[in-house]
Amino acid sequence: MSDFPKPCAATEDDVRAIPRWVDRYARNRMLPALVAMAVGGVVGAITAACLALLVLMHRSGNAAGFGLCLGVTVAVAAVLVWLMATKRLQAAVQALCVRLYESDGQVVVPGVPRAYRVWTQIIVILAAALMIVTPMLVQAIHVSARYLQPVVAAYMVPVLFALHTRRGMMGGPLMLLWPVLYALHALLLLAGVPLPAPQDAMMNALVPLSAYGAVAILASHAYSRYALRRLRRLAKVPGDSVTGEQTQ
Repeated sequence: MSDFPKPCAATEDDVRAIPRWVDRYARNRMLPALVAMAVGGVVGAITAACLALLVLMHRSGNAAGFGLCLGVTVAVAAVLVWLMATKRLQAAVQALCVRLYESDGQVVVPGVPRAYRVWTQIIVILAAALMIVTPMLVQAIHVSARYLQPVVAAYMVPVLFALHTRRGMMGGPLMLLWPVLYALHALLLLAGVPLPAPQDAMMNALVPLSAYGAVAILASHAYSRYALRRLRRLAKVPGDSVTGEQTQ
């Protein structure tokens, strides 16, 4: 007779709770979004540098330098639009998701209609374009930097909330920390509260938005680990992975 104790059978309540915790775990697996955001941050930093050089060349009257910087800026913008409009970025994120969570296994995540995905891509592309244009306009019309974040928040906060109108588009409820914290940041600036910010207008717009997104993603990731531990306890199989099919 074996000396090892047999695992306890799961109760009926445990079995009923498993699908709920699988869903919570699946919707909060957000580490790939953090990597995608880092890529976006690099692209944003490159764009900010190009625009700063563009303004510098224009003010100094260097036509050749201005043309070169303009070409690089257009190329960067085109690459960004191409990555978001095609499925290459999505495929790369999905491959990274599988790799990052390889030890956990795979889970089923309900998909969304193709038409909704297309409209989401269009909205995100327009928001990204506005993120590039807004700092330039603020500088051009000599508006105080205090109003930059409120202007950006006026369209980015609704966009971030809109991504939650269909389940599965942008993680679980903890991802709502992103628009909420960013809106609070903009309101504090509008009220005259002095908050630290980069001097460059583009980075001034990009850094807070990215920082609050990272906070929301890490909070979702922490909750996904908690949900996975609950799943393992409910199934009475410590250390086993959650299995299924990834359909995101």
